[in-house]
Amino acid sequence: GERFTSPTFPPSPAVLFSETVIMTTSRPTERSYRLAPMQHGMLFHSLSALDDDGVYVTQIVCELPPGMDPSAFKQAWQSVVNRHDVLRTCFSWDGLSEPIQKVCEDLPIQIDIQDRTGVPAADQNDLLESYLLRERRCAFDLSTAPLMRFAIMKMARGWS
Repeated sequence: GERFTSPTFPPSPAVLFSETVIMTTSRPTERSYRLAPMQHGMLFHSLSALDDDGVYVTQIVCELPPGMDPSAFKQAWQSVVNRHDVLRTCFSWDGLSEPIQKVCEDLPIQIDIQDRTGVPAADQNDLLESYLLRERRCAFDLSTAPLMRFAIMKMARGWS
């Protein structure tokens, strides 16, 4: 990995981490920060959970216009991710005295695009609900950004 040394600052959740860290990410890292107390608690609970019940997973489902262009959707979200560091953040804790959050420089997003128009309309809501349940139970690798997943589904009534 690359060697990263940040400046020394007084302890604060909003400043750069003040020790030398060997980064093990395959993506270039812009900077590292201490965790805020809430982040520290959420990381602890996530790592110590016996099963992943999705307690810290938020899912957003909405209907999109029938003529929506999936590539334009991806491009728009990529712009949002590029603009906001928090959407390119992951966590590191192995071998460290204190966990840190790392902001990745370049992070191309992936979108799972599914065409469900061949599924009978009466079954599409059940299909969506089972998909959401599986995704909620699918754990994130907290050491790898992005800590979000995108999926769009073309349904009988349009995109979801």
